[in-house]
Amino acid sequence: RRIAPRAEGKVDEEAFKADITREAQGILTGSEDFGPAFLLIIGSALSLEADEYIGFATSFLGLDGHAARARKRVDAAAANVDIAGKGIKAASKGRSKMKEVEKWQKTEEDRMRAASQQQLQGPNPDGSAAPPAPVSEEESARLQAQQEEMVKGAISETLPLIISAAMAYNKRDVARTLKGVCKKLFNDADVDKPSRIQRARAVKILGDTFLSAGRAAAQGSGAEADMVKRAEVAVMATVGKGQGQEVDLGQMEELIREGGVEGKVTKEMEGKPE
Repeated sequence: RRIAPRAEGKVDEEAFKADITREAQGILTGSEDFGPAFLLIIGSALSLEADEYIGFATSFLGLDGHAARARKRVDAAAANVDIAGKGIKAASKGRSKMKEVEKWQKTEEDRMRAASQQQLQGPNPDGSAAPPAPVSEEESARLQAQQEEMVKGAISETLPLIISAAMAYNKRDVARTLKGVCKKLFNDADVDKPSRIQRARAVKILGDTFLSAGRAAAQGSGAEADMVKRAEVAVMATVGKGQGQEVDLGQMEELIREGGVEGKVTKEMEGKPE
């Protein structure tokens, strides 16, 4: 187990903390985009669980434990509100963009039907609407380009909301999972109470160290924005593959550095070199 060396007294606190710090840095190095969020979520959950157990076990009348439990309840309530709010925003934006696409499709269909009727000098003899006229290669290319731009715009506007809602849900899910793990660890009947307290203190060090490393890495890093960029470019690559386009990994990385699809479009409009 990760905390066993410290919980069993095999290493001192400073050595254990240094080892955890190296692990945190390894997580950040392995995932620059998701690392800070990962450390913040896990660190916060572990620290609170340890505070609650240690507080009930060691403080007068368990007052520190009650305080930690109150913080957990506040965090849980805030997480539920956060998930609900972000989920509603994402769904609302998605419906809005879908209506825009449907409106554009209907407008194009009506325009093409009107052109067809004009070619045929009115509706069919039986009164039914005339079928659309054959679409030229130029017109087909124009419609495809316009559709791609609409898809890019929809992704740029809705993806940040979807990712934000997903992160809020994952945070709550992780907190619930770690709560169950810590409950088993701190209430293990095979060890005595002092040993369980030592476990909790080791978990507290683990949580606090992860939390500190996550906060330091998250300051000014734009980690969530980077996740949005990568997800946006990945979705666009999937759309491109579905249309039979070749996807170049180098171009994808360049697009991410430029700020995603929206950033690239902005630079092109400003006349800046890619």
